[in-house]
Amino acid sequence: MKKKKNQLRQREGAWLGIDLGLDNLATCVDHFGRSFILDGRLLIIVQQVVEQRSS
Repeated sequence: MKKKKNQLRQREGAWLGIDLGLDNLATCVDHFGRSFILDGRLLIIVQQVVEQRSS
């Protein structure tokens, strides 16, 4: 008997994989293999300014 290798199922259509973080708010890759990073440092700075103003 031959063993079958585990095969990945491929899905048709558009999709976007997202990995959430802090310094990099989100690292993303789409169904074409294009990747991009959303920088989260600006969000951290805005949060710090809001906290300073409210204290």
